[in-house]
Amino acid sequence: MRKELDREYLAKARVDLDKAKESYRNSIDKKKDIRNRFGSIGQEMKSSHNVILFSHFALEAYINKIGHDYLDPNIWENLSDISMRKKYSLIPLLITGKKFDKKRGIKQLTNWRNDLVHYKDFDLKEPVPHDSGTDVPGIYDIIKFKNAEKAYNCAKSIIDKLEKFLEENKK
Repeated sequence: MRKELDREYLAKARVDLDKAKESYRNSIDKKKDIRNRFGSIGQEMKSSHNVILFSHFALEAYINKIGHDYLDPNIWENLSDISMRKKYSLIPLLITGKKFDKKRGIKQLTNWRNDLVHYKDFDLKEPVPHDSGTDVPGIYDIIKFKNAEKAYNCAKSIIDKLEKFLEENKK
């Protein structure tokens, strides 16, 4: 089960990304009445929230799996509690002796994850406009379809690139 956890998270993120996309499209469909459009905005936000979190989970599960499987247990034990960004720098270097430079996007994804998990003052933020013409809660700045799509694509791309990098550069 440990081996495929990252793929399971990505698959869940993909399902929710499709829901977010459909909900976003429904929310801007002017043929629908405002109640249906507003309900679609709520579904878009819920699905986007899930995509961002599951995309982050997938990235973290993947690098932890790589560290656990390829590093000496004593080394892995010392690295297991460092940040995910640092793991993406150190673990590939320790395994291959080469720097893995394809980690762009991890910072933004981690920031979104932290904002969602350590929920602060989004209820107090000013409402923000939605493409439907309706104002929505300030947290929409994070949990919207466009960010969900970025989060999913970021996680999938980094996992795919690191997998290829490791295959090509193992010591």
